[in-house]
Amino acid sequence: MTIAPSQLRLDDLNIALDGGRLRAAFNQEEGRITLAAKLTDLPLSLVQILMPQVKLEGRINADLDLQGPLTNPTGRVDLQIPDFRSAAMAKGQSAQWRVQARLSQKSLTGSA
Repeated sequence: MTIAPSQLRLDDLNIALDGGRLRAAFNQEEGRITLAAKLTDLPLSLVQILMPQVKLEGRINADLDLQGPLTNPTGRVDLQIPDFRSAAMAKGQSAQWRVQARLSQKSLTGSA
């Protein structure tokens, strides 16, 4: 990790969380940003840490890449939840979610 007046950098973040994993690298220097992050099998139940009333089950996988000038970065995200369940759904019911998005020229486009 580097924290300096002209640079903020985090290399090789690798955190195991309840059977899932978060990996990331980040660099912000001279008005530019680079971010690469990957979530693998991260449990949705972790949402309850911040919002105890929300009851979610399943695991999330995601890839995030962002790069370019801070004022106009480009990037993409691909988020997948292959077995989403919540207390609001009928017992035994599940859903699959996939969201893909791109950021370019200050415009966000996506599909779900």
